[in-house]
Amino acid sequence: MSQEHWVMVALTAAMILIMLGVALTSSPRSRWYRWTRRVFWALALLAVGGSLGGAGLNAVNLCAVLLLGPPGYGALLAISAL
Repeated sequence: MSQEHWVMVALTAAMILIMLGVALTSSPRSRWYRWTRRVFWALALLAVGGSLGGAGLNAVNLCAVLLLGPPGYGALLAISAL
């Protein structure tokens, strides 16, 4: 595997460990827990979408999906299709 693959594996492992730590130490109704869950799903959605030819993973796309949620991702897909 190339270095890029190992970086992606390391980032995935780090995010899973962060999610595990948050899940074990905080209440599911806390802001920290909800924010971490939202970041995780935004990263996962953009990573899979980028692999399938949609909107890729970068800071602007991540901010759009974090702030707007699924409608933001839909807008990114529409823009990338143009």
